[in-house]
This record gives sequence, structure tokens and C-alpha cells, in this order.
Amino acid sequence: MSHNLEIKVVETEQELKSAYSLRRTVFVNEQNVPEEIEYDEYDHSALHVICKLGDRVVGTGRVVFFDDGAKIGRVAVLKEYRKQGIGTIITKKLIAISHNNDVENVYANVQLIARGFYAKLGFKEVGDIFYEADIKHVKMVLGIMEK
Repeated sequence: MSHNLEIKVVETEQELKSAYSLRRTVFVNEQNVPEEIEYDEYDHSALHVICKLGDRVVGTGRVVFFDDGAKIGRVAVLKEYRKQGIGTIITKKLIAISHNNDVENVYANVQLIARGFYAKLGFKEVGDIFYEADIKHVKMVLGIMEK
């Protein structure tokens, strides 16, 4: 499968629309996240990536740069393409983009069901469990964060 897999930074309005559409499928339709909180004020400043298999966008994610580091989020893969390493490819790309922008502190608010996925990539849990969109999350950091 991977020989046709392409991961790229979103550059066009059409690519961004495809990323949003995929997020709607995964988060709003599948996980019942309210659409009004799925799309937020950070979408305009975030750097988005898409993962394509041939002409089909099968995954997406974003990174938002803050004063305290880079926050990875909205990593989503279409159901029929999960468990094939696509989420790992997307997350590693977002980590690399963060480091290429001289940001050492990389973190994510992770759904509890995805803790193991992020732990395999070197993230460590910090703080207490909290709710976002009625889904339990925990903050996870890659490497050392000051705060």
C-alpha cells in the first residue's frame, strides 16, 4: 500500500477542504463531536497535512504553534485505512515540522483510547484526565516541557 502513499503539507483551498471533510467524517459523524467545536479558531493559523493514497485523502492532522510549543491535533484516518501505520506517518510528519521550525516542545491532548499510539512515538502523559467534547483526554508531551 505505502508505495502510493503521499503525505504533504496542505497548500491549496481544495486540500484544506478535503482535510476538513475527513475530520467531519471521523470526529463529527463517527465520534459525535459537535461540529461547532470540531472546527476552531486555530484552524486558520494551523499547519495542516494530508495523507493521500492515490487520489484519495485517507488521513489528516495539524500542528498549531504556541509560545509554549507545538500542539499536534486533529489527527484522523478514515476507518477502513486504520491500523496500517498512516496515523504514525502523519504524527511523525507533524513532529518533524515542529522540530524544523525550531520548536522542541511538542504536545497533544490525546483521547484515552489513543494513549498507546502516542506513547509508542515517545509521548509521556502529564496532568490529569479531562474531557473535551465529552471524550476523556490526557495531555501528552514529547520530550521535556518546562510547564
